[in-house]
Amino acid sequence: MKSKNMLAAIALLALILLGGCAINDRSYYQSNPATEEDVVRIWGEPVSVQDRSDGTRLLIFKTGMYSSKRFFVIKDGRVVDGGLR
Repeated sequence: MKSKNMLAAIALLALILLGGCAINDRSYYQSNPATEEDVVRIWGEPVSVQDRSDGTRLLIFKTGMYSSKRFFVIKDGRVVDGGLR
């Protein structure tokens, strides 16, 4: 279990490092699952959390680059989408 979480964290970090590269985050997270816990462990506490009516949570993190923000959409504790705003 621990190694699976480590692999998910490494995969998430790889995505973060790719930053602005053209990747469809939704399909990425289907084949490289990450949890909300993985995201918070890597990014720290979000600057904003929004509980949405469709049962998802939107976590927003400041990237430190210009005014862009990194977001992750969480459903049932798993990342289902993400990107830059």
